[in-house]
Amino acid sequence: MGLEKKKSAHLRTDIRYIFDGNALFLTATEAARSHAPASHFAGGGIIVAIGYPLNTELYDMRRRTLNLSPPTETQFPDLESPMYSLTSFEVQFDRGQGPVSTSLCLQRSTLRPFV
Repeated sequence: MGLEKKKSAHLRTDIRYIFDGNALFLTATEAARSHAPASHFAGGGIIVAIGYPLNTELYDMRRRTLNLSPPTETQFPDLESPMYSLTSFEVQFDRGQGPVSTSLCLQRSTLRPFV
């Protein structure tokens, strides 16, 4: 019994992180399934998908554009328009700056240690 506990403490599993989980989760699961027969992938894996709440549309183009694009010099118009309900995480960035690098930092510093 003690040997099994020690062995399980050293087991590693493949973890894949994806942004735009609403659009890419099924693709990621299919990619993981196709790797399942490979010897290095034995034991399964975990997919961590970061997505958006589903309101009226499957894809929130405004949020996707804001969060998944690199910083730009131009400003996005209508950032504070009531038709967009952005989270405080999204609004904290400079007008027109796609925070993709900040999203990566969040994933590395907060999400990975949690998982």
